[in-house]
Amino acid sequence: RRVRVEMRRYFARHKRRNVKFIIGALIVLLGVGWLFGFVIGIDRVAGMSMYPYLNDKDWIVYSRIVNEIRRDDVVVFEKNGEVMIKRVVGLPGEHVEMNRAGNQVVVNGEQMKEEYVTMTAPDAGETKELPAATQVIMNGQYLVLGDNRVDSVDSRDSNIGTVASEDVLGKVRWIIRDGR
Repeated sequence: RRVRVEMRRYFARHKRRNVKFIIGALIVLLGVGWLFGFVIGIDRVAGMSMYPYLNDKDWIVYSRIVNEIRRDDVVVFEKNGEVMIKRVVGLPGEHVEMNRAGNQVVVNGEQMKEEYVTMTAPDAGETKELPAATQVIMNGQYLVLGDNRVDSVDSRDSNIGTVASEDVLGKVRWIIRDGR
């Protein structure tokens, strides 16, 4: 009789412990789901359009909480069903002129100094191309360009154009280099 009582107590304790474990695991899973659904995002870089800042197959961690987007921020956005990563060059309301190669960018009458741009057309630096017509960036839109202007599909492409603020998924915070 005493053995049965002890066995019931034993199983009751284990049942409570298992229920606590399951509830704890559910809370952790919900917390991780909330974190990756609303706070941060992780994505893998495909292509060399942001070289040397980002390389092909690097991993990025981006913040989904974006208070303000500034010039030179690297943003993750969705355009035409594809997730893209580019650098913000033009902000809402600005007047932007650039040549076809994208190596001469003039914002509000001032030539941009873009030290991060390393790849341009082979002879783009030797010739002085005339800039295209001035483009005024509309409210709620951003002009984005890749750092590797030769290999980048960005706002210069008519299929991409400027990026709406609601299409911006977040700003890049950390880069995890591919360990090739």
